[in-house]
Amino acid sequence: MCQWQKGLTLIEVLVALSIFAIILTGAALVLYPTMSANKQAQAMTAAVTTARDKLEELREGPLSSGGDSIEQPGSGDFSRTWTVGSGPTATTNTITVTVSWTDSETHEVELQTVIRP
Repeated sequence: MCQWQKGLTLIEVLVALSIFAIILTGAALVLYPTMSANKQAQAMTAAVTTARDKLEELREGPLSSGGDSIEQPGSGDFSRTWTVGSGPTATTNTITVTVSWTDSETHEVELQTVIRP
């Protein structure tokens, strides 16, 4: 390169852009699984909260088995079922709440508690 020329040549710019593209591709490959895990954790949190809400509702109200569907904004549709059975002693009941949802695969969360009515 002559002393009077200033700036970068076309080849230098292309090499720099290629290196930058390789770095961006690597960053994208690292970030995608992280974003996917974050979305799955968000759905899991919403499912546990939905199950916990139903357990609290059943503790305070009449005990009966059943099921319903719940739409959580940003997390999807959940199917929730609950069963009330006899507990470990004659004066207790066992409540099991199961929440399931499907994204790329089916997931399920189950919470169980023993209460004295």
